[in-house]
Formats: sequence, C-alpha cells, structure tokens
Amino acid sequence: MKNLLVIIAIVCVSQALAGPEDVAKQRAKGTAAKLNAKQGVQPPPPPARPATTNPQPSAQPPANPAVVKLKSDFGIIINSAATAEQKKQLVTDLSAAAQGAVKPSQQTVTKLATDLSAALAGKTIASADQSRLSQDIVSIFNGAALSQTQVQTLSLDVQTILQTAGAKRTEAIVVVADLKTIAAEVQKKP
Repeated sequence: MKNLLVIIAIVCVSQALAGPEDVAKQRAKGTAAKLNAKQGVQPPPPPARPATTNPQPSAQPPANPAVVKLKSDFGIIINSAATAEQKKQLVTDLSAAAQGAVKPSQQTVTKLATDLSAALAGKTIASADQSRLSQDIVSIFNGAALSQTQVQTLSLDVQTILQTAGAKRTEAIVVVADLKTIAAEVQKKP
C-alpha cells in the first residue's frame, strides 16, 4: 500500500514540476502541425541522423603457423604416449618455431620435445590452454629481446598449464628448465 502511495506521489510531483512552459510548448507544436497540414505544407523532415555503418569485426590476424603446428602436436600427444614419429615431428615443429637469427641447439630442442612429450602424455588440456602453451613456447623460442622477467613469466605459465593438466611437478620443472636453457641460447648475440 505504501509503495502505491509513493508511486502516485512521484507521478503527481513530476507533473507539477513539468511546469506550464512545457505544456505551452507541446500545444504550440501541435497547433503548428495542424496549420501546416491545412495549408499543404509538408512537415519538416526529422533531423538527419549520422550515417552509422555496421563496423565489421576486425578479422583476427592469422595465427602464427608455428603455434598452430605445436598445438596440433600437443593435441596428438595428450591422447596417448608419444610415439617416436610423433616426437620427431614435435622436434621438427619446435625447431621451425625459432625464427630469430640465433636458434637453439638441436640437442636442447630434442631434450625439450622428449620432456614435453612425457609431461603431456595422457593428460587432459583444454584447447585454450594448448594454444597458450604453444604461444608461450614460441615466444621463448623467439625471445632474443625478452627480459629475464618475461622469460620467467612465460616459463611459470608453462609450468602452471602442465601442472593443471595433471603433469607431475617434477615433469613441469624439467620442461621449464629446458625452456630457460633455450631462452639463454637464443639470447646469445650472433
């Protein structure tokens, strides 16, 4: 009951505050429209609205091919233990991910592929996490200009992804150590 009284009071106050000048303006507009209609004058067109274009969502830049390949490799490895052929493909794709002037040694890349395969085998990793894992690794492989803090952040993200997926902490730490070795190798001046 109180709510109804409050609503009625608000409506009455708002009408009282509208004032006679607002009422006069509305009557004048109505009278002008009637007179114009009697004289055959077209009503003025509504104000032109600025042309709105439907902006197309910006297309996402094409994904880095190295990230796509690694994500694909991870998708295969997580479903079962990696075969020798799958590890070889992972080594190839990891090596191809390095685009800088200084590339990591084949021995270091092979060790990372072996340790990463062991950490990922039979684990469940969401597609978004596979993408992040791939991106983090590619960033380290091309991280000649990365600071130690950035390398540490990327490495910590890799460790978190692996452990969240069910990898043992020791497996994740070994992979992180491999990545730090790779970061040190690519940061050497040619």
